Amino acid sequence: MSRIDGNYAESAGSYCSREGRAISNFKRDGDPGDMNEATLKSIFRATPTGIAMVKDWVLCEVNERICTMTGYRRDELVGRSVRILYSSQEDHDYVDRETCAQIRKRGTGMIETRWTLKNGEMIDVLLCSAPIDPNDPAGNITLTVLDITERKRMELRLRQRDRMRAIGQLAGGVAHDFNNQLAGIMGYADLIREGVEYDPVLERYAVCIITTCTRAANLTKQLLAFARKGKYRTMLVDIHKCIDDAIALLKRSIDKRIKIVREFGADHPFTLGDPTQLQNTILNLGLNARDAMPHGGQVIFSTTVIKFEDDFYGGNSFRLGPGSYIKVVVSDTGCGIPPDVVEHIFEPFFTTKEQAKGTGMGLAAVYGTVKSHH
Repeated sequence: MSRIDGNYAESAGSYCSREGRAISNFKRDGDPGDMNEATLKSIFRATPTGIAMVKDWVLCEVNERICTMTGYRRDELVGRSVRILYSSQEDHDYVDRETCAQIRKRGTGMIETRWTLKNGEMIDVLLCSAPIDPNDPAGNITLTVLDITERKRMELRLRQRDRMRAIGQLAGGVAHDFNNQLAGIMGYADLIREGVEYDPVLERYAVCIITTCTRAANLTKQLLAFARKGKYRTMLVDIHKCIDDAIALLKRSIDKRIKIVREFGADHPFTLGDPTQLQNTILNLGLNARDAMPHGGQVIFSTTVIKFEDDFYGGNSFRLGPGSYIKVVVSDTGCGIPPDVVEHIFEPFFTTKEQAKGTGMGLAAVYGTVKSHH
């Protein structure tokens, strides 16, 4: 270390001496005087964790972190029931009941719940509680509140990633085995067709077998696309041309009341990939948009170029490294997707469509193609 200036050393020593005397006096006095109260108030203000004091579940005091977390001012919370922070009486009663039971059993409580903010949004919180007087567990209680919303989202993303990985491995294995079986069926069907040319009925049956096998083979291709085990070409692809080609196909099967809009903002819409896979991906999204608008509406295909300075973590286990990317958005004015369905939309064979109207492989193939093209 470099040499310390004499004056600085002397002043530092003086400060340490004063600090030492203050601490020793505080320890020696040992009574709950002004120093204790000031220290508690300082902790109350400085802690990054929310702190509240409640009596009969009425907020008697809250720190600034609680206000920042919930969007309420201090005067809007103090004197109000904790119920203000819950979306329903049932949620409030459950937390009350569980907290009291835990305090009676082990002296403290810990529970995860959800709070409703002033703006109507909801966050996940971890509530830790302890009675101010250990001999009076039903009396005043101190609560510490930790916002765990991001942690819960991360846990959900990790579970989703693991689930999709497992489904991908299963789908890839099944698709390969299924392809082998289909090859045998198609081969024998071809032999039958050649041997029954004299019988139009049997020949038609053989053709039906081959047609059905071909459709099944297309399904396995989509499964392999989801599992990222299919064969891909790698060439320079113009995303705008892919979208235009997909729109040309989409127009053949779309209601005239649906308006298609292009908003191409990407000034350099080129990437390396398989043009057929990318076009099918865009077409699948367009078909889903069409199905969401049975009475007409608008579907918008837009592109932009975005840049990430650091790693970017998106939903559904996507991680993008630093660099430039083409962002393609397919949006519509349709009915939307319920929250309980969203987490399943990329799973193979999951569909909300009526029987025989959807295989549940469209978005699974989209997922696999996007993953394989990074």
